[in-house]
Amino acid sequence: MSVHHRICSSMKINRDYIVSKAFEQYLLHGYSGVSISVLQEQLGIGRATLYYYFKDKSALFCAVIDKYFVAVMEQTLDMPDTVLLSQMIESRLGLLHNKCAHLHTIDNPQVVLSNYSSLLLVALMKYAGYREKIEVLRQRAIDLWAKAIRNSIVHGEVRTDINVEVVAAFFVNIKDSYESGLNANFVDNARFVETSYQYLYDLIKV
Repeated sequence: MSVHHRICSSMKINRDYIVSKAFEQYLLHGYSGVSISVLQEQLGIGRATLYYYFKDKSALFCAVIDKYFVAVMEQTLDMPDTVLLSQMIESRLGLLHNKCAHLHTIDNPQVVLSNYSSLLLVALMKYAGYREKIEVLRQRAIDLWAKAIRNSIVHGEVRTDINVEVVAAFFVNIKDSYESGLNANFVDNARFVETSYQYLYDLIKV
């Protein structure tokens, strides 16, 4: 083991730890407000340690986006082929409440949903290939909702006289509107999603 690795291990500093702390700082101060110097101060580590894991600020930012946005979206697509619409809604609300709970663990009143959402906008500008990744994942999400709706039609849970693809897109757009951060309050946005899911479900159920 190298000297550098021994030092990092003794401090319990590793790549995942740096990424998680960087995410917290982005939530507090936004992308432009978090420099390498800021991260050094908050983590209590030297610049060399940061550059050992990430070649520059951009690489660190991309790692944050991959972990807290891309990977999370991919996890939401891991549903069985037999999934029903009611199960999809329950699953999505569970993930939403988990996300809110995680963000609330950052004990600072300055952390608002708009900070979270602004990172998505920065990613579109500074993360090459991010837009393409999100477009693919969004289409997969629409396809998954459509599958759940069709399964529910077969099971008699949902009416047969609906446009499946349009309704599936509506469900995905509800989640997208939550992440737009128009309302800075986590709880209010979670309630908006839950109410909107339920309203749309009530419109199409048998």
